[in-house]
Amino acid sequence: MKPIPSAEKEKRRYIKFRLLAKSDFTENQVKHALNQSVFDFVGEKGFSEANFRIMKYNKEEMSGVARTTLKRLDDVLTTLTLLNDVQGKKAFVLTYGISGMLNKAVDVPAPNILMEGTGKQEELEKEMDSDEILGFMEKE
Repeated sequence: MKPIPSAEKEKRRYIKFRLLAKSDFTENQVKHALNQSVFDFVGEKGFSEANFRIMKYNKEEMSGVARTTLKRLDDVLTTLTLLNDVQGKKAFVLTYGISGMLNKAVDVPAPNILMEGTGKQEELEKEMDSDEILGFMEKE
């Protein structure tokens, strides 16, 4: 059987994201919430076209890399933006990098305000308490 020519293959895009929440979540909880969110937004056919997958997730940093197709990239980005809870606890997703290669997506650094130890995080925490930074979480 002949291999599929590269011009006919679906082009993949890798999305670097970070989950912002007060609670810690396991990899399975995050995968389930993100998959359900994408499925609810684009439907069954759109979900299969998007070929959405969580490729990597780091529980300590609460960040990861998701894969989708170029055709459904905008739908997936919209879906991730609209996510507002994981397992019934308030949380939201910040996307900060898109790449065509998994290795490059993994290496995308977090924006300075998200990186601990850079001074920016400490400045923000002095100016605002965590409830102000994630103020929407108090509304239940």
